[in-house]
Amino acid sequence: MRVTPADPLLAALAIAVVLLAVGAAPKAGSEPSAASLLEGMPYSGRDRERLLAGRTVIQPLREAGTRELAVGAACLLPGRSPEGVLAAFLEERPILPEEHVVESGVLRGEVSPALFEPIRLEPNVAAEVARYLKARPGTELNLSTEEIAAFTAIRPSAETRRDIEHVHERLRAFLASRYGGYRERGLDGIPDYERARGSRASPAEELRASTRAAGLDRLAPRFEKTWLAYPSGLSPDASEAFFWARVEVDDRPAVALAHRLSTSEGAVRLVAQRSFYVSHFFDSGESLVAVATAREGTLVLYQDRIWLDEVSGITGRVKKTLGRKFLESHVRETLEALGVCP
Repeated sequence: MRVTPADPLLAALAIAVVLLAVGAAPKAGSEPSAASLLEGMPYSGRDRERLLAGRTVIQPLREAGTRELAVGAACLLPGRSPEGVLAAFLEERPILPEEHVVESGVLRGEVSPALFEPIRLEPNVAAEVARYLKARPGTELNLSTEEIAAFTAIRPSAETRRDIEHVHERLRAFLASRYGGYRERGLDGIPDYERARGSRASPAEELRASTRAAGLDRLAPRFEKTWLAYPSGLSPDASEAFFWARVEVDDRPAVALAHRLSTSEGAVRLVAQRSFYVSHFFDSGESLVAVATAREGTLVLYQDRIWLDEVSGITGRVKKTLGRKFLESHVRETLEALGVCP
């Protein structure tokens, strides 16, 4: 039986699903060899040898659009159980570039601005607050029309401290609104970002496209439907968590909201995370982890996808090339930091 998912890094696990009989746990000793899982996969002979030798292979993936960057990684871990590997991705923190995350927290309880009380627009808080007070459509800040109006309605005072307090108050209010909208309606509850010249960026449509490009339709079709339809149709064994994070990029603070969902489908265990709001630097992002058992150990497939603005034309293509290099570096550093792939 030939299986050809959208992305090569998920093809090996799609074949694993077939070989391990989807819907039934494999019997002890019945696991396929890692070499058999990699047969017919679009890896070069050298990459296949590297995987079997315990090396990590990182490569670009098929992208869902001209503004998306997608990078994947694969590795084989002898002596590691799928549960042990997944535990690294289920800690109480979001899957984001660790070198840029200043602080993060878990969102629990009722939706309220108080959940975001720890967030401060640091470093360079005065400069960042000034950006919010003068907010306008564009890519400097990811804001909806209503959010822009809320910030520009603040009258700047002679006291910078008061302006900082007012901006932080509005920031917490709209973060709570975005969080609550996503909790209630999933992707349909994410407001668009207002861009220049009357255009908009839709993180909801970006995340839908990322999910559909990930190869889940053949690897884990039930999970794909659940992930797209969230909050409807969660399986009893699914677990989820929500996070906020303050990220520092180019000496500017960025605030991110993320949702993580983990479950299993047949022989495959999955963890998916959406960054459904990011205040600047990129629009939205999605990470996916899939693991299955081979005779020699655990096969791990990981991918990161992010959406950027201003990547058209010559300058945009240069930015996209640099963006891919950044994302490849992030994938490698994330896996190493989690102790997953060597």
